[in-house]
Amino acid sequence: MKAASTSLEIYLSQFCTEKDTLTPLFEEEEKFKKKLNLLTAQNYKLKKKSFGIKNFLNLNFNNEVTLESHSSLKKVLKLKLVN
Repeated sequence: MKAASTSLEIYLSQFCTEKDTLTPLFEEEEKFKKKLNLLTAQNYKLKKKSFGIKNFLNLNFNNEVTLESHSSLKKVLKLKLVN
């Protein structure tokens, strides 16, 4: 069932700043936003602390998490992000 969420995202992007997270939409929708001088996808690749065996072997404790269009708030809140 469709709920016009992409249209809502496009409308709300006019109120966003460079600090806000905007996930990528379809290519033609991103072009449409750009044509209207609205912010396009930004800040959707986040760093997360990870302490798995691979992290210790590589001495790298940060993993990159990419938020997808319509990622749930629950998913975002679960992330332990690097400040």
